[in-house]
Amino acid sequence: MCIPLRGIYTHTRIDKIKNDKNEKPPKMKTHTIAKWVLSVGGDPKPKETIRRVTRAGRIFTYQPHNHWIAEINRKASRTMFLYPNWPTDVRYAVRIDLPGRTKPKGDVDNYAKGVLDALTGVLWKNDKQVDRLIVVRNYRYVSGTEIRVRAFSVVSMGTGS
Repeated sequence: MCIPLRGIYTHTRIDKIKNDKNEKPPKMKTHTIAKWVLSVGGDPKPKETIRRVTRAGRIFTYQPHNHWIAEINRKASRTMFLYPNWPTDVRYAVRIDLPGRTKPKGDVDNYAKGVLDALTGVLWKNDKQVDRLIVVRNYRYVSGTEIRVRAFSVVSMGTGS
């Protein structure tokens, strides 16, 4: 929301305008339930967009196959027997360490989309359950990717007065 001030618009915080009593939001605390780590070798490849091709007057759409994302899904499915009581109805924090390069191939958000889609149905029901996502190009790694997932629950601590 912008408020005009002598011809100059200044941004103000909406919560300050709406909240006349200046009440603080309730304090929240997270409780870690489980941790999961996966290392995937090879050269990471970002998730590509859906392509549309016209052939003989017909439009075809397809998603290019990504072997790196399929490998993440395959390895994650194989390691889940080590976690028989893995929670699927909680919130998640994900950290993805990509290998650093002098010339990166793609944007880090496209790598994250591929990883989240690969782990959907294996670690969580829907990638909407991911609350925290950190993607880092780690220049210590020459090749390979490390994915760390932390399952947590949110505990309310009451109002923050």
